[in-house]
Amino acid sequence: MFEKVLLKGVSAGIESYCCVAQDAAKVSSLYLETHNLMTEYAKDYIPSSWIHMTDVKSQYFSGLAHYYATKAVLDQPGMDSYNDQALLYSSN
Repeated sequence: MFEKVLLKGVSAGIESYCCVAQDAAKVSSLYLETHNLMTEYAKDYIPSSWIHMTDVKSQYFSGLAHYYATKAVLDQPGMDSYNDQALLYSSN
């Protein structure tokens, strides 16, 4: 469901970016909870590749949450000069 939202595109604006960031954080926490339950109770019955995939997906959605939270902050009016300075520091 969350990936359908991303495929349609995210409209620019702090509210939409924050909503997507919150949704991605929720999906990440659900994958992390699933990973913990699988490793604790069902590791003998589930292939290890599935267990590792839940960990990877948790990290991926956590990264998406951070990305959209950062976009919400940096895409605000007046942040252009800050973005230019950040690019100068990152290139050194």
